[in-house]
Amino acid sequence: MKDHIYAVHCWIKGGGALNVLEALLHKKIRNGQSVGAIFTLYSDRDWLSIQREDKDKRGSRECIQIPIITALPQRLNKLFRWADVKKPPLITYFLDYRNLMPFFPQLMKLLSHKLIRTLKQQDADILISSYAVAKNIDVPEGIFKEIYFHQPMHYIRPLYEEYVGYMKGWKRRLYKKITPILRRRDSQSRSYDIIYANSESTKQQIQKIYFPEQQLDIQVIHPPIDEAFFYEPVVTVPDNYFFYINRLTKMFKHLDKIIHLCNEYKIPLIIAGDGPDKIELMKMAGPTITFVGWVSDEQTKISLMKKSRGVINIAHESFGIVTAEALLLGVPIFGYNGGATPELVDEQSGLLVNSLEKQELSDQFRKFLAQEFDRKAIQGRARQRFSEGQKFWN
Repeated sequence: MKDHIYAVHCWIKGGGALNVLEALLHKKIRNGQSVGAIFTLYSDRDWLSIQREDKDKRGSRECIQIPIITALPQRLNKLFRWADVKKPPLITYFLDYRNLMPFFPQLMKLLSHKLIRTLKQQDADILISSYAVAKNIDVPEGIFKEIYFHQPMHYIRPLYEEYVGYMKGWKRRLYKKITPILRRRDSQSRSYDIIYANSESTKQQIQKIYFPEQQLDIQVIHPPIDEAFFYEPVVTVPDNYFFYINRLTKMFKHLDKIIHLCNEYKIPLIIAGDGPDKIELMKMAGPTITFVGWVSDEQTKISLMKKSRGVINIAHESFGIVTAEALLLGVPIFGYNGGATPELVDEQSGLLVNSLEKQELSDQFRKFLAQEFDRKAIQGRARQRFSEGQKFWN
């Protein structure tokens, strides 16, 4: 283990993957390594701040500012960042960092060149946090590489058909042409010294997609969960509403299907979050559905979640941090029987659907409404399970 590390992340923008990166870096810093920089395709900020205990002042904390180096030239990155924040209608359609997908191979070559040039000045280990293209970083042989897989690049792998189904026009035609190129490039980078996966589901996908010819030692490490969720008392008599907290999108998260479901049964639903489909989804919502925006305060989030009758999350999750948090509060889950969700939810803690077809969702949700769950038992099993995984991060 060298004294210095450089981190590689797909792109820097708020979300679960960024929280994991912060936890990984915090662990490295706590173990005595210094982080020189984070290399990424695009970033919504110039620095990533990591809080740690001040060695010289007991009880106080110091803020470490880690510089971010992007594949995009600095001015172009700022232009994409401006469009992401201001969202001017026509410009945003083109200046969306997700439109960079056709250029991922070229951008990763550029990013690799920047990292190699930096390594010549300062020898270091490499920490990779990947849910898309960070895994494809190229560095010289002999450099120690440690990777945390959130998932394979799902929009060219397990969720390709769903992704294409939501695209239209020139974007759809272009995407279908470039996918084989992206898959070939994605399959080439497979040399790592330590491999972590966030779930058994992700571990199996990594093994099947990238290492079919050899059985690797891939360690499953669940993402860190806020300690507050481990100490909340169960609400045994919940309020009469269901809860959704995540990005407000139809694609992957299927919030439109959830809204139609609650409209059908006239069930109260509180929706927390933000996302590109917010306006369209609000128009779909009936009188029993409430949008509360993004909930940044953790205690407000916990309160809304633990008082609900259940959390609805029918996405194909590579782990499912919201699902884990809900179970720790003793809240049952209505979810999808795919991805990592079956690892977390059993018959005693929720109901999982095998299909997202309208009739199947309706029939299974009716069963879910009729079921009674032992919320204390749900919490007890979740605490036992997730406490073990937390040890890696502490």
